[in-house]
Amino acid sequence: MPAPATAAEAPKPAAPAPKPAETAAAAPTTAPKAPAAGGFNIQIAALRTEAAAEKEWARVQTANKSLLGGLQPTYQRISTANGVFFRVQGGPLTEDAAKDACTALKAKGQACLVVKR
Repeated sequence: MPAPATAAEAPKPAAPAPKPAETAAAAPTTAPKAPAAGGFNIQIAALRTEAAAEKEWARVQTANKSLLGGLQPTYQRISTANGVFFRVQGGPLTEDAAKDACTALKAKGQACLVVKR
């Protein structure tokens, strides 16, 4: 007859498995993807004044919160033969994320270019 198991020999209970609600909370499927940091921006316009550039970013970002909500705007001043312009850009993004954002914006009728930072 085998000897009875002592407390030291008794099997330990397995760790509890994560509850489905906890796993779903960690990765929501309906929330927009966070922008990925990278070496690219999207450019949505080039305007004559920085104030107009800021206003345009606010307008387009408000209309496209799920796409642009997490991006930081930049207003790149450039001088051309036609005068001074301010490029309205948002980022930083990876190249693929920038392409995806531009594709989605263009589908809504918004001009968009992928540009290196």
